[in-house]
Amino acid sequence: MTTTSRSIIHRPSLILVIIFVSLTICYYLTSSFPRTPAFQRPLGPRPPHYSSNGTHLDELPPKFNWNTRKQNNPISSKNLIPLPHHRGTPSIPKIQFKFPIPNIHQKQSAYELGKKQQAAERQDAARRAFSRVWNGYRNTAWGRDALFPISGRTTQMLFNNQSSWAVTLVESLDTMWIMGFREEFAEAVNEVVAHLDFSQSSDGQQFVEVWDASVRVLGGLLAAFDVAGGKGGPFAEVLLEKAVEMGDFLMGAFDTSNRMVIGKWDWKKCVF
Repeated sequence: MTTTSRSIIHRPSLILVIIFVSLTICYYLTSSFPRTPAFQRPLGPRPPHYSSNGTHLDELPPKFNWNTRKQNNPISSKNLIPLPHHRGTPSIPKIQFKFPIPNIHQKQSAYELGKKQQAAERQDAARRAFSRVWNGYRNTAWGRDALFPISGRTTQMLFNNQSSWAVTLVESLDTMWIMGFREEFAEAVNEVVAHLDFSQSSDGQQFVEVWDASVRVLGGLLAAFDVAGGKGGPFAEVLLEKAVEMGDFLMGAFDTSNRMVIGKWDWKKCVF
């Protein structure tokens, strides 16, 4: 047997050894990460919600009013572009698809009835899937930013994985309302959203991801405010209040010499 043929025979064995060693290293590296127990509890009371600085809701410190912060680079009123003035309520075009209204007096074909049944089954499947993952978050990661579905670990996203503004909960509010989960919506708003403190972070973290805070927190609050009835909705006051607080907070990221936003913002340096 030649040297070349022997090397060809042993090459698969060498590849298997390399794969085995790589998998072993990956296993020991990942197993060293801190993780919370996997979700095993049945539905029931949630763990107590803690604020962003790690204290219980009853121990929250006074909140900082971001609207009172003095700007380092204020904009002159002469440079502000005034908003357009409208008489009455401005007309805003709808972007949602307009589904046809079925005529209940018109006889429908078997095909149309089948399509309607299929749509109803798909809606029910989507609602059951959402309910399942929401209850997992509710019982395992209440008030936290995110939940890993397999390991059950929770993580924070806006403050370098250290603090929480309940990102998953906030950006799920509009979906809950649209799907008809009104009790879950009310519970999330009253128990978590109403107590969010945008002037606190745990472990002294002072860098915030402005993109995530804008799109997921501010956007989630405004979307929930809109779909839940706007100013006339049952949760209008708390949702609009928190949206304004987040908006005032984020304005500090635009307080630069050229008014360009800072992506990873040192918000504490902006205040103190």
